Amino acid sequence: MTKNIISLKTTDTLIDASKLLKKHNISSLPVVDKGKAIGIITTTDMMNMSSLSEENKHIDPWTPITDIMTHPVVTILEEDSLKKASQMMQSKSFHHLIVLNNNGDLTGVLSSLDLARAFLKD
Repeated sequence: MTKNIISLKTTDTLIDASKLLKKHNISSLPVVDKGKAIGIITTTDMMNMSSLSEENKHIDPWTPITDIMTHPVVTILEEDSLKKASQMMQSKSFHHLIVLNNNGDLTGVLSSLDLARAFLKD
Protein backbone atom coordinates (compact mmCIF):
# COMPACT_ATOMS: atom_id res chain seq x y z
CA MET A 1 0.00 0.00 0.00
CA THR A 2 1.18 3.46 -0.80
CA LYS A 3 1.06 5.58 2.35
CA ASN A 4 2.68 8.73 0.97
CA ILE A 5 -0.53 9.86 -0.66
CA ILE A 6 -0.49 12.32 -3.51
CA SER A 7 -4.02 13.50 -4.18
CA LEU A 8 -6.12 15.93 -6.14
CA LYS A 9 -8.50 18.60 -4.90
CA THR A 10 -11.98 19.02 -6.33
CA THR A 11 -10.79 22.22 -8.02
CA ASP A 12 -8.07 20.39 -10.00
CA THR A 13 -8.34 19.60 -13.69
CA LEU A 14 -7.47 16.78 -16.05
CA ILE A 15 -4.17 18.49 -16.88
CA ASP A 16 -3.32 18.69 -13.15
CA ALA A 17 -3.96 14.95 -12.82
CA SER A 18 -1.85 14.16 -15.86
CA LYS A 19 1.08 16.21 -14.56
CA LEU A 20 0.97 14.60 -11.09
CA LEU A 21 0.72 11.06 -12.45
CA LYS A 22 3.74 11.65 -14.65
CA LYS A 23 5.81 13.61 -12.13
CA HIS A 24 5.45 11.02 -9.38
CA ASN A 25 5.35 7.97 -11.68
CA ILE A 26 2.17 6.69 -10.06
CA SER A 27 -0.95 5.06 -11.44
CA SER A 28 -3.74 6.62 -9.39
CA LEU A 29 -4.75 9.77 -7.58
CA PRO A 30 -7.49 10.00 -4.98
CA VAL A 31 -9.69 13.08 -5.22
CA VAL A 32 -10.09 14.56 -1.74
CA ASP A 33 -12.63 17.02 -0.37
CA LYS A 34 -12.49 18.17 3.26
CA GLY A 35 -10.05 15.36 4.06
CA LYS A 36 -12.27 12.60 2.66
CA ALA A 37 -11.70 10.61 -0.51
CA ILE A 38 -14.62 11.22 -2.85
CA GLY A 39 -13.23 9.79 -6.08
CA ILE A 40 -10.20 8.46 -7.92
CA ILE A 41 -8.56 8.97 -11.30
CA THR A 42 -6.17 6.36 -12.71
CA THR A 43 -3.81 6.00 -15.63
CA THR A 44 -6.34 3.55 -17.10
CA ASP A 45 -8.98 6.30 -16.97
CA MET A 46 -6.56 8.63 -18.73
CA MET A 47 -5.80 6.07 -21.45
CA ASN A 48 -9.49 5.42 -21.99
CA MET A 49 -10.11 9.15 -22.40
CA SER A 50 -7.37 9.46 -24.97
CA SER A 51 -8.81 6.71 -27.15
CA LEU A 52 -9.79 7.60 -30.66
CA SER A 53 -13.52 7.18 -30.14
CA GLU A 54 -15.74 9.98 -31.39
CA GLU A 55 -16.92 10.93 -27.90
CA ASN A 56 -13.36 11.38 -26.62
CA LYS A 57 -11.85 13.29 -29.52
CA HIS A 58 -12.48 16.66 -27.91
CA ILE A 59 -11.51 16.14 -24.28
CA ASP A 60 -10.57 19.50 -22.82
CA PRO A 61 -7.43 19.29 -20.64
CA TRP A 62 -9.02 21.89 -18.37
CA THR A 63 -12.00 19.64 -17.63
CA PRO A 64 -12.65 19.58 -13.87
CA ILE A 65 -11.43 16.34 -12.30
CA THR A 66 -14.83 15.93 -10.65
CA ASP A 67 -16.36 15.49 -14.12
CA ILE A 68 -14.20 12.49 -14.96
CA MET A 69 -13.22 10.83 -11.68
CA THR A 70 -14.60 7.44 -10.72
CA HIS A 71 -17.09 7.88 -7.91
CA PRO A 72 -18.32 6.84 -5.52
CA VAL A 73 -14.90 5.65 -4.52
CA VAL A 74 -14.46 1.98 -3.60
CA THR A 75 -12.74 1.64 -0.24
CA ILE A 76 -11.29 -0.93 2.10
CA LEU A 77 -10.34 -0.61 5.75
CA GLU A 78 -6.73 -0.80 6.95
CA GLU A 79 -7.41 -3.96 8.94
CA ASP A 80 -9.10 -5.81 6.07
CA SER A 81 -7.21 -8.76 4.63
CA LEU A 82 -5.31 -8.83 1.35
CA LYS A 83 -7.64 -11.63 0.30
CA LYS A 84 -10.65 -9.35 0.79
CA ALA A 85 -8.90 -6.59 -1.18
CA SER A 86 -8.12 -9.01 -4.00
CA GLN A 87 -11.71 -10.24 -4.11
CA MET A 88 -13.03 -6.68 -4.21
CA MET A 89 -10.68 -5.74 -7.05
CA GLN A 90 -11.67 -8.83 -9.04
CA SER A 91 -15.41 -8.43 -8.51
CA LYS A 92 -15.37 -4.76 -9.50
CA SER A 93 -12.62 -5.00 -12.15
CA PHE A 94 -10.61 -2.30 -10.37
CA HIS A 95 -6.85 -2.05 -9.98
CA HIS A 96 -6.87 0.41 -7.06
CA LEU A 97 -8.66 0.65 -3.73
CA ILE A 98 -8.71 3.59 -1.36
CA VAL A 99 -7.63 2.54 2.14
CA LEU A 100 -9.38 4.15 5.11
CA ASN A 101 -8.94 4.00 8.86
CA ASN A 102 -11.89 3.40 11.21
CA ASN A 103 -12.67 7.14 11.19
CA GLY A 104 -13.08 7.12 7.41
CA ASP A 105 -9.84 9.04 6.86
CA LEU A 106 -7.73 8.31 3.80
CA THR A 107 -4.59 6.44 4.84
CA GLY A 108 -3.37 4.91 1.59
CA VAL A 109 -3.97 3.48 -1.84
CA LEU A 110 -3.69 -0.24 -2.54
CA SER A 111 -2.96 -1.27 -6.12
CA SER A 112 -3.12 -4.65 -7.84
CA LEU A 113 0.67 -4.39 -8.15
CA ASP A 114 0.89 -4.01 -4.34
CA LEU A 115 -1.21 -7.17 -4.01
CA ALA A 116 0.96 -9.09 -6.47
CA ARG A 117 4.09 -8.10 -4.55
CA ALA A 118 2.53 -9.15 -1.23
CA PHE A 119 1.39 -12.52 -2.56
CA LEU A 120 4.82 -13.18 -4.09
CA LYS A 121 6.46 -12.59 -0.70
CA ASP A 122 4.29 -15.30 0.82
